[in-house]
Amino acid sequence: DKKLIVSKTITKTEDGTTSAADAMTFENLYEAKGTAKVQVAKHLTGRELKDTDEFTFTLSALKGAPLVDGNGNDIAPSSLTIRNGKDGVLVEFPILNYDITDEGQTYLYKIVENDFSENAPGVRRDTVNGPDEIYVRVEVPADQRTGSLGEARVSYFSDEACKKPLEKSQFVNQYVTDGKLQLGGRK
Repeated sequence: DKKLIVSKTITKTEDGTTSAADAMTFENLYEAKGTAKVQVAKHLTGRELKDTDEFTFTLSALKGAPLVDGNGNDIAPSSLTIRNGKDGVLVEFPILNYDITDEGQTYLYKIVENDFSENAPGVRRDTVNGPDEIYVRVEVPADQRTGSLGEARVSYFSDEACKKPLEKSQFVNQYVTDGKLQLGGRK
């Protein structure tokens, strides 16, 4: 427990009355912070996925959702981009941060796989086995009155209305060859 010692000056005037200094005001500041971890994975069929050099993904804030760095600064523009890891391995976006003003709020974000046509020739999107875009619902918990909102609940969906949950936050692509063979030689 911390003690606060308060003193007040009372002055006696010449006519015998007393006067007190102006009223004192105390202002307390309470802060609580929380985080959310958003992840995405990449799966490629038809050939090995190269480590961290082929595909990028962008997380964008939707409908006024905050996108704040660890220092409390807004990220502008309101999107973050990361590169893939090894096949099927989850890659994390930077931690999303929340404060007491976000308590009990639900926010929506969207992850898209950026154009990869130049970096990965022969690779096509496989929207039968994976989504074209992933929607992320982040539910910030109620304040625990400990200075912590805790870690937010993160859920992944294939639709913006968040009606179709995903088992994995994963983009799937296929490597397809065109079947042509070019032969060359000298005589």
